[in-house]
Amino acid sequence: MALHVLDAVEQGLTRTFERNGLLLVAAFVAFGLLGTLASEATAGTYAAFFTEQSEIMTSTDGTTPSPLEPLFDVTSDGVDWHVTTLPPGTVVALSVLFAVGEEALRIVAIRVFASAETQTIPATLVRRNLAWVTLHGVLAGVLVAIATVIGFVLLILPGIFLALSFYFVRQAIALEDRNTFGAMERAWDLSRGNRLDLIGLALVVALVGLVASIPPALVGLFSPLAGSVSGAVTSAFVLVFSIAATTRAFEQVRSQEASQP
Repeated sequence: MALHVLDAVEQGLTRTFERNGLLLVAAFVAFGLLGTLASEATAGTYAAFFTEQSEIMTSTDGTTPSPLEPLFDVTSDGVDWHVTTLPPGTVVALSVLFAVGEEALRIVAIRVFASAETQTIPATLVRRNLAWVTLHGVLAGVLVAIATVIGFVLLILPGIFLALSFYFVRQAIALEDRNTFGAMERAWDLSRGNRLDLIGLALVVALVGLVASIPPALVGLFSPLAGSVSGAVTSAFVLVFSIAATTRAFEQVRSQEASQP
């Protein structure tokens, strides 16, 4: 089962700039911007918590300055900047909501790029077992991340090996409706004999991401807001391309497997 990396990359680029690929990019951009706002609110909540704790440690007359105060009250040109805070329960709910929502969007994108449809996003691809599949996608993502991190902590090579071995785990869940452990086993089987090619695919995706990150960084030097928005756009393009290329690679390997006697 030879994986043709250049074919997967070319198909991934083509599908990214088809109409439904651009619709997915727009969805990820909107999701990314909302996630940024939620992250800012989360940071504000933690800042408020640590500020409160530092105030408890001050002297009774309140004259002892808090060592953490400079982290949260910044004065520039006479303007005090304050971070918006949210209740801790809301922060947790938002974190879970965005994690699940992004996973569901990834599942839909995988199904779109595995299909022949290039113009619309069929409702059947969205509805089919989406809640069940999304749950297992989240669980598999967490388990693969933990295993990969452990591999990198022990030695770098085991981490790389595990990351490549589970490269297709989301595709196995989204397209074959497998549960968490079944998808991990399926991804492991499909990666066998293709891990060197998967290194090439992962490097191409990483290179595209690196190049795409340069313009937003330059824009951010002049306007942080414009830099954040342009960063969300380029990140969405890179993510959609990554999903498209990986899904086309998965379809390659799966079709070759089916053609074998």
